[in-house]
Amino acid sequence: MSRKYPVDLHIHTTASDGKYTPEEVIRNSASRGIKVISITDHDTVDAYEDGKVYSLADEVGIKLVSGIEFSCFFGSRSVHILGYFIDTASEELKKAIDIQKNERVLRMEKMVRKLHEMGLEKVSFEEIMKTAGSSVGRPHLARHLIEKGYCKEFTEVFEKYIGEGKPAYVKRGSLSPCDMIGLIHSLGGISVVAHPKLIGDDSLLTNLVSCGIDGIEVICPSHQKSDEYRYSRFAEEHSLLRTGGSDFHGGNNSECIGTSGMSYKDFLKIIPDDLA
Repeated sequence: MSRKYPVDLHIHTTASDGKYTPEEVIRNSASRGIKVISITDHDTVDAYEDGKVYSLADEVGIKLVSGIEFSCFFGSRSVHILGYFIDTASEELKKAIDIQKNERVLRMEKMVRKLHEMGLEKVSFEEIMKTAGSSVGRPHLARHLIEKGYCKEFTEVFEKYIGEGKPAYVKRGSLSPCDMIGLIHSLGGISVVAHPKLIGDDSLLTNLVSCGIDGIEVICPSHQKSDEYRYSRFAEEHSLLRTGGSDFHGGNNSECIGTSGMSYKDFLKIIPDDLA
C-alpha cells in the first residue's frame, strides 16, 4: 500500500521535463488533498514567472513554496541541489540559470550528433527544442526517440542510448554544487541535496556539508526504507534538515504527487526564521 504525505517538495512541470503544466500540477495536488508543494523544475523558475501559480495555489488551498533543482557535478558524479524559499526574480539567479541552460543546449546538440553517427538520422535537434520547455534535458530526447520509433519506453532509451556510460551519453558542464549552495543562500533560501542515493557515493555528502548544505532529501521514490533510515541518521549526525518529495514528472504512476514527501509538522521545521 503506497504512502501519502501532505507535503511534497519535489515536483516537475512542463517548464522543464515534466508532463503537466504548473497549473495542472497545482490542481492535481489539491485534488489529492496535499497541503504544501514546491515546483522544482530543472535549472529554471519559469513556472513562477508571472506569479499566477501563487494566485491559483491560494484559490485551491495549496501553500506553494518557491523552488528549483540545480543539476551539478562533483567530478564524474551527478549531484542535484534543491533550493527552497528563493527569490525567483533575482538577477543573480537569472545569470546562473542562463549558464545552466546554455550548457543543456550544448549537451543536447552533442547527443543528437552522436545519435546521427550511430545511424539514427530521424532524430531532430530542432524538433526536440521545439517541444522542450525552457530547460531541455534527456527526458525530452527520450520522448523524441520513442516518437520516432527507435524505442518503446524510457528505460529502453536510457539503457540503450543515453544513460550514463551509453554510446550517446554526454556529460553536461555546470556550476559546482558549492556554487549553487552559495547562490541559494544569497537568495534567502535553503539548500537540500536531492535523492542522495542516486549520487552513488555517500562519501560525497560530507563534501556537501562542508559547502554549507542545509538539508537532505530523505523520503523519495529512489529510496527504500533502509535508505531513509541511513540518510535520516546522516542528517541527525550533521544537524541537517530532512525533506521529502515525489520527484513527480507525470509519466510514471509510482511517482504520484504525495506518495513521497514529509509531514506538515516536519515541514514547519524547515521554514526560514524570517518567513515563519
